[in-house]
Amino acid sequence: LGVIVPSAAGLVLIADITLPQKPWLRSGLAGLLLMVLGGLSWQRAWAYESEDGLWRDTLAKNPQCWMAYSNYGVNLFQEGRMDEAMDQFNKALEIDPNYTDAHNNLGNVLLQEGKVEEAMVHYRKALKINPNIAETHYNLGNAFLQKGQADEAIPEYERALQIRPNYVEAHYNFGKALTIKGRRDEAIVQYQDAVRIDPNYAEAYYNLGNICLQQGQLDEAIAQYQKAVNINPNYADAHNNLGNALAKKGEVDEAMDQYQQVLKINPNYADARNNLGVILLQKGRIDEAIVQYQEALRLQPGFTAAQNNLARAQAMLRPTGSGK
Repeated sequence: LGVIVPSAAGLVLIADITLPQKPWLRSGLAGLLLMVLGGLSWQRAWAYESEDGLWRDTLAKNPQCWMAYSNYGVNLFQEGRMDEAMDQFNKALEIDPNYTDAHNNLGNVLLQEGKVEEAMVHYRKALKINPNIAETHYNLGNAFLQKGQADEAIPEYERALQIRPNYVEAHYNFGKALTIKGRRDEAIVQYQDAVRIDPNYAEAYYNLGNICLQQGQLDEAIAQYQKAVNINPNYADAHNNLGNALAKKGEVDEAMDQYQQVLKINPNYADARNNLGVILLQKGRIDEAIVQYQEALRLQPGFTAAQNNLARAQAMLRPTGSGK
């Protein structure tokens, strides 16, 4: 989510103060300023041990400071304290109903809680006040995507990127929306832009690998998945799909290694158990394959592929001509 975070504008204002053009006076004023700021810092250190303390202290002195309510809400949101964050954003909007940051961030809380329509109301209010907020266009796009409305999400991501061309998350989610619409070549461009901006964006490499795998470009898919797991060795989905690409290429031992790696990361990954079963069956290790299929079905009882594979493996154990 595109959270709008507190500004450091106050620091810029202090830095922009122009002192008189007399070296001795400039030095004296600078020393005095340091003494004053040092004394204030010492006196108020208890309040600024955390950003929460800073904003609570601000609000205790100025209960009408809508920015402090909103910024305190951002901290609470980032800590996962959603109800408290929502309360702070609402307080900010009671004081200033046109405060776009608070509308955007309240929308984020609502979206996180699955209240998509309510979130969209606040995103649209923010954009009505200021149509040039990249984060809010991005968030509105996410809300549309969460509703399964990729067509509506796409122009929101496009607008976010017009405002901020290097918005890496917008490139990534734009790629997801394009993939949903079957516009794979365009999606590839967005994922490539994402990894150009952030070379450690494992999820973008993973999705590039998925498109390559769907298009039968096995070597390229393997390369993209490998980048993803190099960045994040615990990326279970990327290990699983890397195994799938290797298996399609006939590199069954390497595929088996990937599926086993998935199960070290997440023993409850049903698809990896089914895939491992397929490899074991190819190797003639029927009993071990059956164990994997059964475990996949325990984890996911309606797993049709595992059911079919289990039946096939069990049939291979029956004596020829038994008829059962």
